[in-house]
This record gives sequence, structure tokens and C-alpha cells, in this order.
Amino acid sequence: MKIFIGFLIAAVGFFVLVFYRTYEMQLLRSEKEPELRHIAIKSAKFAGTIIFFVALFVISLILCDRYQISFWISFLISVFIAVGLWGFCKLFNIKNPIFSAVAKMRAKKSKEIS
Repeated sequence: MKIFIGFLIAAVGFFVLVFYRTYEMQLLRSEKEPELRHIAIKSAKFAGTIIFFVALFVISLILCDRYQISFWISFLISVFIAVGLWGFCKLFNIKNPIFSAVAKMRAKKSKEIS
């Protein structure tokens, strides 16, 4: 139960951090007020994905320790979780909202230059 509460607190804190940083970066880049709902949705998707995969990683470490699974198998499970995170983010186009705004801005500048 303590681990669940800890993950819940970490998830909420991580969401607030991602939301605040995204909001701050969009305020610095533009004169107009950014849309909060759009930022909140992107931040929630990103934070939820990261927390879910961190939870999978912690569960795998606990199970490997409990059943005394060798280091190499535990390492391989961790690698599969990391590759799964990468694939999930690519499949559903989940990015850190701060950096996704940077990519959009660079694409716009390159179109203007061409």
C-alpha cells in the first residue's frame, strides 16, 4: 500500500512538473496565452506513460529479487521494458510536451527559410 501511495504522489508531482515546464516554455516562446487544456492532456499522457513504465520496472525488480533471478535475466527484462517504452511512445506519438513544441518551432522556421 505504501508503494502505491508513493507512486500516486510521484505521478501527480511529475504531471505538475511537466505541465508547469510546458506552460512556462510556451509563455516564453509566444506572446499569446497558451491553451491549458491542450497542455494538460499532453502532460498527462507523457507523465502517465513514464510512471506506468517505472512501475513495471520496479515490479520486475521486486519479483527478480524475491525469486532470486540472475542479474542477466533481470537486466534483459529491464531492456525489454525500456524497448517497450520506446515502442509505445513511437506508436502513440507520445513526446515530452516541452520538446515537441521545440520540434514544431524548428519545422516552422525551416519552412520559412525554404
